[in-house]
Amino acid sequence: MPWDNLAASVALLASGQGSFVDALNLLATLGLGAMVFVTWRRLPREYGLYALAMLLAPLFRMTTTQPLVSTDRYALALFPIFALWGAWGKNPWVNRAVVYLSFPLQLYLSAQFVLWGWVG
Repeated sequence: MPWDNLAASVALLASGQGSFVDALNLLATLGLGAMVFVTWRRLPREYGLYALAMLLAPLFRMTTTQPLVSTDRYALALFPIFALWGAWGKNPWVNRAVVYLSFPLQLYLSAQFVLWGWVG
């Protein structure tokens, strides 16, 4: 079940064997899960159903080494959430917060890519 992957990811991080990418995948899953509910309330139901289905689909696959492997990559298919973030980006404070938080993460992931590290 989807919550088994979440529990396994938390257990992996709590044991100290998880990496930064595992923590990033867990944060992406929880954040996108919260945004699915916001999308459900703010956008038409079809977009909410699509976002929910696309978020749950990768959670039904279980791997032992990385329970939430590539969740941040699968998030790119959740276009209703990105459309909602784009509408919120009209506010200068929200726009700055997104840019200031995304820039260091982009630098880290780009450096990992150049060094042949795991980024997906």
